[in-house]
Amino acid sequence: QQQQQQASPYAQPYQQLQQPYQQQTQPPYQQTQPPYQQQQPEQLQQHHYIQQPYQQHPYPQQQQHQGLPPYPAVPLPLPFNAPPEKVHSGYDVLVYILQAKGLPGMDWWNGLADPYVIITALPPGEQGIQYTTKTVYKDLNPTFDEFFEIGNLPAGTSVLVEVWDKDLVTEDDMIGRATWAFAPRELLPCSSAGGLAGDASWGRLAVPLQLQHPRHKKSMGTVELEVCYRPSLRAGKPAMMGPVRFKQTLSPTAGLFTGHFWGREDTMCFSTYKLYLMHIDSTFKDVSMPWNRKYDKAVQIFRSPVALGLVRTQHRTLYATNVGMSRCGVLGASRDFYELFKNGVRAGQRRYFTYCLLRDSLRCSETGAAFFNDMLSKHAMHAGGEEEVLYAGEFCIVPDTTAAAGYRLVIDNNSGTYAPAADKLPLMRQLFTANFPDMVVEVLACDDPRLKLYQQACPSRAPA
Repeated sequence: QQQQQQASPYAQPYQQLQQPYQQQTQPPYQQTQPPYQQQQPEQLQQHHYIQQPYQQHPYPQQQQHQGLPPYPAVPLPLPFNAPPEKVHSGYDVLVYILQAKGLPGMDWWNGLADPYVIITALPPGEQGIQYTTKTVYKDLNPTFDEFFEIGNLPAGTSVLVEVWDKDLVTEDDMIGRATWAFAPRELLPCSSAGGLAGDASWGRLAVPLQLQHPRHKKSMGTVELEVCYRPSLRAGKPAMMGPVRFKQTLSPTAGLFTGHFWGREDTMCFSTYKLYLMHIDSTFKDVSMPWNRKYDKAVQIFRSPVALGLVRTQHRTLYATNVGMSRCGVLGASRDFYELFKNGVRAGQRRYFTYCLLRDSLRCSETGAAFFNDMLSKHAMHAGGEEEVLYAGEFCIVPDTTAAAGYRLVIDNNSGTYAPAADKLPLMRQLFTANFPDMVVEVLACDDPRLKLYQQACPSRAPA
């Protein structure tokens, strides 16, 4: 596993090509166009400032055997509902956001900037696909070192790259943007990549982009990308394929009440987590779970504007990143998921976690942790007071020597607030294995006797 992880493209950035592709000069931006935020993807594709495809740099033959990693060394999961037939339908494209250089100072008090990157792919006739990086604070030459993958992307797709400056009080400011067109023209044979299983060819581009502000021609620095691609293994529409991103937030309110501070091992119980899972919509489709009218605590919350407002305030406070301390990253495999939750152990004891699944993310915290245990409903808090969720319950992580990562995820539907239907519980297993193909997932309904055994082994477990 260590050797596989070292060979993975996620473990370290690809080495940059020595001869990058030349960016074409952009025509001056016409202010007669409506603001970008008010335009639809099909309008953006028609703009004259979308650059033409890069001129493909001939790949040096002598570099084919210098150990360059194939694309991808460890493939990201394909959509679980895709047909097994090998059909060429566009390209599976892995985009690395490496770094930006020479950005202008945007903050008058220190002459620095807090940049982040938004990349939007605009496949013809399809909805735009967008990825946003983390914010790098106080840096004019930030290193992002992030990646994402899009499946079934057509050749010639226009890609818009924007760099923004993060502001906590006012609206974020655009630093600059650039456009280019995805033009795969060269594919290397599988044999030259060390016998890559699956597809027979792959390609690679280095993409340095000169940023310009949309209202003038002044250079606003550069941003560097690397793009690896191969013909799609399965047919389907263009879609984001990964990675799974996460955000872990420590609430200063919880720390104030309990005297725990960031950096100590036992602060995990005062954290909230957001996991931006892929394939949520395609898995749950029209499934949703309304709040339980037969549950007294749920009635107290959703029938009382005061109680509901309190729950929503708790959610904003505990998930706020501008007033607390947080960290973010990506989860490439089940091992990363388990490590995020410290293999489900805190202070030497196994722990349970409360979760809610919404359209954008899975949100959770430790079940029964002192501060969270006093809330009217932890599930309602994680859902931000939403009257419907896709699913809700609890999960724990248990050792499993037969699993690839050494652990197994046990997930249930134990939520009195939303009382999700047990017959939809297999969808949670389907969702997790779609995001983490090597994960072993056990699903148990809340009335299953085996679930009681798991709960008894977790001292933090408290009734939902």
